[in-house]
Amino acid sequence: MLALMTLDEFRTSLVGALFGTVLIVGLWHWFRLMTDRERIDRLRDSLQSPRPAEKPITGAVTALCGCAWILSLMVVWQLISLDRSTTDSADQSLTSQQLLVYTIVQASLQTLLMFGVMVFATKMGRIRWRDCGFRSDQIQEQVTAGMLGFAMAMPIVFLFIMLTAVFRTPDNAHQFIQMMAKSPSVLNYLMIGFSVIILAPLAEELLFRVCMQGLFQQRNPLLAIMVTSLVFALVHGFPDSISLVPLALILGTVYYYYNSYIACVVLHAAFNGFMFLLSLLDPTGM
Repeated sequence: MLALMTLDEFRTSLVGALFGTVLIVGLWHWFRLMTDRERIDRLRDSLQSPRPAEKPITGAVTALCGCAWILSLMVVWQLISLDRSTTDSADQSLTSQQLLVYTIVQASLQTLLMFGVMVFATKMGRIRWRDCGFRSDQIQEQVTAGMLGFAMAMPIVFLFIMLTAVFRTPDNAHQFIQMMAKSPSVLNYLMIGFSVIILAPLAEELLFRVCMQGLFQQRNPLLAIMVTSLVFALVHGFPDSISLVPLALILGTVYYYYNSYIACVVLHAAFNGFMFLLSLLDPTGM
């Protein structure tokens, strides 16, 4: 008679099953793409010349969104400094929950301020929502494109994770993974999940894809995707930056090909959500 699996064995089996399923789906869609000559030709042709747009993102709007991003960081840093200065104990380090609250405040501020800049620029007639990837038509197609991009990104990301495994240590793991290991609690898990699945995709796709890539792709789409992807990966720190390069390239391609902010947010959220789920099942992290 077979013995029942332990909780750790069940977790390991579930992680393997989830990852295996996503990898198979992703490889299947890569096979379909590589055997679809017509779609490859359309993609290649679309990257060779800028997409026509009446009122795309401008340099001034991109600069203002960048300032909004930096301003949010400065505000949160100031709040953290004030919090530490009012602490009576000799140890002025913040708790995990305090850091998570500030992370949520920072990402929320960044998103709200950048959207505020976009709304103001639209009201002034400087840009047009649709030309910046904000489409209200074919929502299902945009969501499907995001999920398809997620599935296709996973096999390559997983390969890069394996190649960089030698550089990964508990000390250089993502700060959220470290928090989940050191301070496991339902509240922390909820705040981390909200931050990585909702706030991070909204803010980062607005800055990197809509503003940065959107500005440069008006001249050279392929170069814009490559440069933006490199910057996106670098800001996430080593060694995660290496494995995030293929994800960023696919995000950039999806944004340009479908002209869709929604597709990128869905792709980003699906990726972060999947990695968050794996981290919950495997507290040691990847």
